[in-house]
Amino acid sequence: MVRKFSSKKGAIGLSINTLVVVIISIVVLALGVSMLYKFLGSAGDIQDTLDTRTENEIERLLTNQGKMVAVPFHVKQVERGDSVVYGVGIMNPGGVSDSGKYYVTVEAREYVDSEGNAPQLDAGVVSSLNSWLLFNSEAISIDEGEFVKELLLVEIPKDAKTGQYIFNLKVCTTANCEDGTRHGNPQKFTVVVS
Repeated sequence: MVRKFSSKKGAIGLSINTLVVVIISIVVLALGVSMLYKFLGSAGDIQDTLDTRTENEIERLLTNQGKMVAVPFHVKQVERGDSVVYGVGIMNPGGVSDSGKYYVTVEAREYVDSEGNAPQLDAGVVSSLNSWLLFNSEAISIDEGEFVKELLLVEIPKDAKTGQYIFNLKVCTTANCEDGTRHGNPQKFTVVVS
């Protein structure tokens, strides 16, 4: 009789352990799904971050000042591990591109540390800094006399050095962006990492 009671006690203990593992698994799965929705949802929010002030400034620079490419508010401060969004305006005044297609290229140009030193950037560092950038590198179609507003996202890694990171932005009428195909003046924007 004692043996049968002992085996029932073990069976109850085993089923309670199984129940606890199932509950913990469901909680972990629910947390994972909620985090996934949070990350995917924030990608959609980035598109909405081009605020009214930036949109108005892009329109002012393109229409009132006759610029073909504009990056308003070109200096922004950001913490390590965060991201920052820049607005880029591109105008097709007509007679520039037969196809009405424009291409954006962005490349790291300079780094200035917190003490004001500007070390030479080698190709590996430039490539690493360029990996921080997310923007539309495909052809952008713009009708004659119209303009578009594009977003440029800079994601700063947590291990980034503090200082100023300066990037060059060019808009061209061909994908390889040769000098003769440049549209407007190259734009410079600065990310101040603190």
